[in-house]
Order: sequence, then structure tokens, then C-alpha cells
Amino acid sequence: MATKQEIEYGLKLFHENNPRIIFDKMKNDTAGVFATLKFLDRTGGNIRATDISQELNVSTARMTVILRKLYERELITKTPDEQDGRSQLITLTPSGKEMTRNLHQQMHITIGKIIDEVGIEEFEKVFKVLAKIREFTIEQESVFLN
Repeated sequence: MATKQEIEYGLKLFHENNPRIIFDKMKNDTAGVFATLKFLDRTGGNIRATDISQELNVSTARMTVILRKLYERELITKTPDEQDGRSQLITLTPSGKEMTRNLHQQMHITIGKIIDEVGIEEFEKVFKVLAKIREFTIEQESVFLN
């Protein structure tokens, strides 16, 4: 069984490399919801939608759709921004915090199962190769753009 240290290391590799192929089966909406919940949990909330969209590198229109879904599910609250009357501050509700904890736990379980199945060495190799591919493509992109 994967150790807590192996799982944490696996999550670190996963988040550093974020391979698109893993998310191919996941709807973009779902990935956006997870990322938004995680960001709000990490920052403590009281953040404008535009700041969230900038941090997560998504359009404000896309963020509006994600936040509407979270609001409808009562996972976030929206309060007027006293400094900018046109904006609203977004914060997780207790239900939103609970869902974020559950998602985090589920991610630990999933990474643990993957490590159990393929072993930490193979898991690490995959992400090292992905990191090299990412570095190479970034280098090539800069060559093409210059």
C-alpha cells in the first residue's frame, strides 16, 4: 500500500506536470469546478471572480459559468465588494469546504491506488518524462515565436 509520503510526492508530481491526457475523460466543467474550489479553499475566499479567472488562466465568461454552477449548488457565496460596487467577493460555504475536503481525500485515494498498481518508481518515471516533454515543447515554442 502506498505510504502517505509516496502519495504526497505523487500529488506534487501530478500538479507540477498536470498531464492533459489524464483529464481527457473529464469534462472541462468538472476540471474548472475542482480548480476553483481548490483555489478558494487555499486562499480563504473573499476574492473577485476576475482574480480567480486570472489565477486559473480562464476567461471571465468561463469563470462566470463555473461560479454560477457552484452558487446554484450552494458551494459558494457572493457578497458585494465594498471597494468596487460592480464586483462580488466569492467565498466557500461550509458545504463548499466539505466538498473540497472530500475531493482532496478522493484525490489522495486515487493517487494511492495508481502508485499501488504501477509502483512509485514507474509513477515517477512517467512524470519525469512528461516534465522533459513539457520543457522541450516550451523551448521549441520560443524558437518558433522568435
